[in-house]
Amino acid sequence: MRQVNITIFSGGSGNKEFIEHLNNIKSFKINIITNCYDDGKSTGLLRNLIPNMLGPSDIRKNISNLLNSSNYEENNLKEILEFRLKKIRLSNFLKNKQIKKILKKISHQKYKEIEHYLLYLQKYFSKLDSNYNDMSLGNLIFAGIFLKYKKFNTAVKIMNLLFLNEMKVHNVTNGRNAYLYGIREDGKILDEGQMVENEEKKIEDIFLFKNKINFNVFNNQKINKNKFIPSLNPSIQKLIKNSDLIIYGPGTQYSSLFPSYITKNLNELILKSKAKKIFISNIFFDNDIHNESVEGLIDKFYYFFNKKKKNKRLIDYYFINRFDEDDLNNVNKKKYLQLTGSLKKKKIIHIDWEKSNGKHYPGILIKEILKILKIKSIDKQYKTVRTISIIIPCYNEERRVGLVLSKLKKLNFKEQNLQTEIIVIDGNSTDKSLEIIKKFKFCKIYSMKKSGKGFALNFGVKKAKGDVICFFPADNEYSIDDIKNVIEPIISNNSNSVLGSRLIKCVNLSDQIKKIYNKNFILYFLSKYGGMIMSIGFLLFYNRYITDPLSSLKAFRSELINKLKIYSTSFDYDIELIAKVLRTKNYILEVPVKYKPRSKSQGKKITIKDGLRCLYKIFKFSF
Repeated sequence: MRQVNITIFSGGSGNKEFIEHLNNIKSFKINIITNCYDDGKSTGLLRNLIPNMLGPSDIRKNISNLLNSSNYEENNLKEILEFRLKKIRLSNFLKNKQIKKILKKISHQKYKEIEHYLLYLQKYFSKLDSNYNDMSLGNLIFAGIFLKYKKFNTAVKIMNLLFLNEMKVHNVTNGRNAYLYGIREDGKILDEGQMVENEEKKIEDIFLFKNKINFNVFNNQKINKNKFIPSLNPSIQKLIKNSDLIIYGPGTQYSSLFPSYITKNLNELILKSKAKKIFISNIFFDNDIHNESVEGLIDKFYYFFNKKKKNKRLIDYYFINRFDEDDLNNVNKKKYLQLTGSLKKKKIIHIDWEKSNGKHYPGILIKEILKILKIKSIDKQYKTVRTISIIIPCYNEERRVGLVLSKLKKLNFKEQNLQTEIIVIDGNSTDKSLEIIKKFKFCKIYSMKKSGKGFALNFGVKKAKGDVICFFPADNEYSIDDIKNVIEPIISNNSNSVLGSRLIKCVNLSDQIKKIYNKNFILYFLSKYGGMIMSIGFLLFYNRYITDPLSSLKAFRSELINKLKIYSTSFDYDIELIAKVLRTKNYILEVPVKYKPRSKSQGKKITIKDGLRCLYKIFKFSF
């Protein structure tokens, strides 16, 4: 497969997970362009101590984003970059025990290189006896490199080679020192740190100055006298020319993104590029974009590129978040950035990609990018599985649903580098179930007027964003830990559909059924042998023996389940789903799962009528 060159205009943190996931695709070569005008508390202090140095924070953050956490050496390098020093004396900071401890984790060669630059910095700071709070170790390393080579972009290159062994993160300008300021609609001037923390009026414009300014109210004469437009980093020209895709990422627009676009000759360079160009909108209002709209951000994008007209060659596609009004956790609609007017419909890609609190599901964005690039398959290591959607139907489970969701909150797939989406669908409960569910803010919560397991699962599948969709009950009969066992065969591409069977390792089926139906011999008999008949029915009509078709823990690759139209509204949903999966000639794998049954008196809901309906559906869908 050919290599795809992707260039991303980014801030420091806004695209973290998106960049990490793109970087996992071997056929993608990622380059990140950022500006270095950060002048916040700790970075601002460092810039005051070292004259003519730009802010290195976004260089450091993006290098960290490109390091692989699952690789031992790279994870240790990432820890070094992200390590924060509290209350340090710069004149002898290398004596800090925490620094020595964290540096010992990396190879001897890397240790000596980093130590060399830190010693250079410590010598520079030898006359400073003051204590300082909250310094980034990664920024201190960069500062040491800058002091040795005296050129900012040379320090950027050395920093890349030191931590990534190649050049991937680039400063947009030629490296000349500058300070960023913004003008609010009320005329007040904000420095870079104040823009990030702005919580009041709208920011109207931004400017760069060669030196720090001492006026705080709008003065057109002073601004025009002091402002300047920086020159482009020469290495950016080749980067843009060779790009197949250019992404204008979301983030803190007025400090992290817009300042990059005002760089001299950048607009002409991008206009000449044959790359596809994508603008990704923010989901929430950040502090710097209060009272903005999506169109407002796009207008400002063109304004800072010095293009009064919206030249179509600067943006080919707009990725705009689709607000999910059905989600009961989206109670504060005012925090969402909205599309208020109209853009060319062909260019708009509306996606509900929100994970929670304005953060993105990167896997969903990557799917859309693959469509734009017309890439049908990518290297096997990526496996296309980035997000797991766990759908939990709930009806009158006030005694157990809170416990289940508390356990799910602790579930993570960090080792597999996967994200989890929890979707809870309440089927018109008459008890306090919904009230309890609403307390769990990490979930997507939906309430239906109709009750019925099939109704809930069908709705959940339509809402799910995951590459894998997993069903899990709200009754606490199944183990949360078994979710990983059920999902793993799909992640490893061994199956597209997996059932969690309660019977594969069951020592005594009769004892389990007795716990449910107690002394009711008729229900015990019908349940035990009815289940066997269902399994035999699948063998007779579908040539596949399913040990536990009514298991509530199962998982499917989303592209498979989304192709199926399931009409059953109750417990027979499971039967129709399995029957239709088998008819697509997909193999259904069964893996053992733990099971602690409850009795009818404790809330067991399935009835004889449900069982008979399930038997009928096995026969019905065989034709």
